[in-house]
Amino acid sequence: MNENVYVLALKFIPKIGNITAKKLIDLFPNLELLFSLSSIELQNRFSLSPLLANTINKYKTTALQKAKSEIEISRQNGISIITIDSIDYPSKLKECIDAPISLFIKGDLPAIDKSISFVGTRKASYYGKDITEKLINELSVISPTIVSGLAIGIDTFAHKAALNHNLPTIAVLGHGLSIIYPSENANLAKEIINNNGCLVTEYLFNEPPLKQHFPERNRIVAGLSDGVVVVQTRERGGALITANIAFSYNRAVFAVPGNITDPLAQGCLNLIKHYKAELITEGNDILKTLNWDLMPFNNQSTSTIPFPLSQDEEKIYQFLLNEGDSSIDHICNSLNIGIDVVSMALLNLEFAEIIQSLPGKRYRIAKFIIND
Repeated sequence: MNENVYVLALKFIPKIGNITAKKLIDLFPNLELLFSLSSIELQNRFSLSPLLANTINKYKTTALQKAKSEIEISRQNGISIITIDSIDYPSKLKECIDAPISLFIKGDLPAIDKSISFVGTRKASYYGKDITEKLINELSVISPTIVSGLAIGIDTFAHKAALNHNLPTIAVLGHGLSIIYPSENANLAKEIINNNGCLVTEYLFNEPPLKQHFPERNRIVAGLSDGVVVVQTRERGGALITANIAFSYNRAVFAVPGNITDPLAQGCLNLIKHYKAELITEGNDILKTLNWDLMPFNNQSTSTIPFPLSQDEEKIYQFLLNEGDSSIDHICNSLNIGIDVVSMALLNLEFAEIIQSLPGKRYRIAKFIIND
């Protein structure tokens, strides 16, 4: 049976959220075993609590049936399903503690080695529109992926600006893919799909756009990105949720200043005032903070180095070369090397200008190594 079935089935078992589901996926590399064992076996062999083991045992048959049905619905509607145990799952998002265990995708998921989110008020002014377009125009020199939420206002301006500059864009939805909300952005959604972008959601095909879904989806907007740009938002605006989540993920947060008497500027001004966001006035501010002002990855320089790499340094170099920018935790876990060893190796590689450090304790290749 398709492994996706078992991961997806966890969504249909009551009281199992993303964090618990991720722990179960880690505990059971072969999830089929989780669904085949009795409650007593789950308790005795894997130390699951009686409540959790009994709940899984009670609902597993129904959950598997619903998961199979959801997979078939997705197939019929041209929707891809990526589960958190897949190599195709976005690595930036996977690192987040509350990452969704599955993503439903309409279109082609673009590369997110350089990705930036734009968020803000639904009632944006002309100033907000102009600033969003200006920043994305200035960022277009390094061809980032633009992430936003398809809402009216700043989200819409961001997606449209990305399309105008031939940049891939990801729209993260707060509902299933059976509909587009708001409906006035249905054509924009089609444009995104037809121009190397995609719609992404964690919600099942027929799930409606419930109010509580939108704060939940904001963590995906933050998690898919290297940084979040807040353009305009009120003092208690919803965009602040995304900014605070990004801050908690150690992602860069940027805020556009505005008139101190403008209600739409208060959220951004407060982020800046409380040192939760960097004040920006141009795209170059973002490029410098994220170290994107360097040459694009494919055109990076080659160099010899004055000393041979150790075995661990060579492993880390090859890992970053293949995986792209990664966090120190991701490097440790993937290579099964202790954090002390990895930290020292990263320090040596950075000193030799072979790698660069990025915000959020992430690292990327700075130059390719050639042998004499």
